[in-house]
Amino acid sequence: MFESHGRFIVCRQGNILKVDATGPFNHEAVENYQEDVVDAIKYLDEPWGQLILMHENCLYTPQAAQAMYHFAKLRRELGLVAIALVFIDKNAMLIVQDKISDFYQGLKIPYQFFYNREEGTHWLKNKLLSASQSQQPTSMHL
Repeated sequence: MFESHGRFIVCRQGNILKVDATGPFNHEAVENYQEDVVDAIKYLDEPWGQLILMHENCLYTPQAAQAMYHFAKLRRELGLVAIALVFIDKNAMLIVQDKISDFYQGLKIPYQFFYNREEGTHWLKNKLLSASQSQQPTSMHL
């Protein structure tokens, strides 16, 4: 087993999981991230979303990318509605944007890229509000 490379810091903000991600990432870092997220999900109400703040070079090893793909599927099954990805380092976005797009499109998870945390949070809250309203039972008038 290798030492973890890369870091994910996970915290809850209402029904949003905020993740500060600093790469590059290996498989061990993704495993640690998965444990932290699964623990945090227990305290969230559905629907929930993720605000991911991407710092530095957020590339993955091939093994880490595969683990992240499987973990994204699990997050979707556990109620994940949407992901806002905020690139703190704008240069890093150019490197990983296409890979991330392919990844989430294939899983049919709504996502959007941002350079600004507030814009990402606003977009994510709107997605969660929309998902929450669609889950509300409709009343029937007789």
